[in-house]
Amino acid sequence: MEHGNGNHAGVEAEDGRGEDDVLDEENHLSDDDDISDAILSDEGSEDDNDDFFMLIERNDPDLQYKLYCIERNDPDLLKFDIGTEPSRGWEVLGERIGRNTMLNEVNIIYEPLSELGMHFFRGLAKNRSIKKLSFFISSRVCGDLLLYLIPFFMNYTSFESLRLIYLNGSEAPSEGRFDSLEYALEQFNWLKELRMEIDGRIEGAENVIQALSGHTGLRELHLLGAQMGKEGFNNLAAMLLNPSCSLSTLCLNSDIDDEMAIILSSGLKENGTLTELDLCTRLTATGWQAIFSPLKSATCMINTLNLGCNHISDTALPSLVSVLSNNNTIKVLQLSMMQNSNAFLQAMIQFLQSPSCMIQSMDLSYNSFDDEKIESLTNALANNCRLKKLNLCCKCHCCRMANLVSALTASIM
Repeated sequence: MEHGNGNHAGVEAEDGRGEDDVLDEENHLSDDDDISDAILSDEGSEDDNDDFFMLIERNDPDLQYKLYCIERNDPDLLKFDIGTEPSRGWEVLGERIGRNTMLNEVNIIYEPLSELGMHFFRGLAKNRSIKKLSFFISSRVCGDLLLYLIPFFMNYTSFESLRLIYLNGSEAPSEGRFDSLEYALEQFNWLKELRMEIDGRIEGAENVIQALSGHTGLRELHLLGAQMGKEGFNNLAAMLLNPSCSLSTLCLNSDIDDEMAIILSSGLKENGTLTELDLCTRLTATGWQAIFSPLKSATCMINTLNLGCNHISDTALPSLVSVLSNNNTIKVLQLSMMQNSNAFLQAMIQFLQSPSCMIQSMDLSYNSFDDEKIESLTNALANNCRLKKLNLCCKCHCCRMANLVSALTASIM
């Protein structure tokens, strides 16, 4: 891929100054110069217009400004979203980001990632201020570019969060898609958050979980569409049981069978660090009962339980009600878009008026509420003094909704 070098490419002054020093002197830009004149003016010599931040497309002033801030190491620019190719090329942009000491977050939303090339990533890898990185990955070749960031991961202990969005997960071959990520994770051990979001399903995430075992400071793990099989759940359970584990948020949106649920349950049973559990999967009553059982243990510290978009059978429903009635730590319960029968909503309404209900925030939006259930919910709230927030998006008569709001307001007061 050709890069626009401009008239200054390869320039080195006789006194030993590099290209950047020559550029800065020629531009005559002080900190007090009007930035609109610096980036947006059409006036000036051809050489002036060849400066890094002048070569950006003029129909994108926001990008112009951000690249100017990167060039000047402006402390006001902490987050940079890369979605457009700079006129001077990816290699130059990578080098400038590498020298910047103010950026905290970089999101590469340009697709395909492979066009950025290894030189961009080698430049970015020199940075020592970025704490959050995110990428779109559409092929194994794109994923392999992570290998060029290993010096960044190894030498910068303040890096915290890595987010990878895998595109075309259902269409692309799964084999080897996570190899580079696994290898990169094995080179350091201070990651705080990993988010893997997959458009579809990709097998083979079990080795990623194994590579994360050394990251004892990991606080958040989000696996959306990443399939990891029984081996992966064994690795995850071992992570949860590790005395050094500090994981507080676990989000799993993947295919889990009953045996995997039982394995996960073994890790949840003795874990005392998780405060948020988010599950979206398909389980039978056996699987749900296995998941719910450890939530009643004395070691459970879960504050937020998100079961939205699931189907919990009538057989497993008593297990959920039992957990909610015997757990004193769960304060936030999310049950939106549940694929359940009327018995589920009736059970939740009945639970709300139970003296054992400790829930302070509940999400019941996009469930099948009719006027009769709204009236029952209103009566339940009249007997509930702990609920402070209720999310409810449904169709009902205005007067019934007004009564519901009044009941909730009274319970809050």
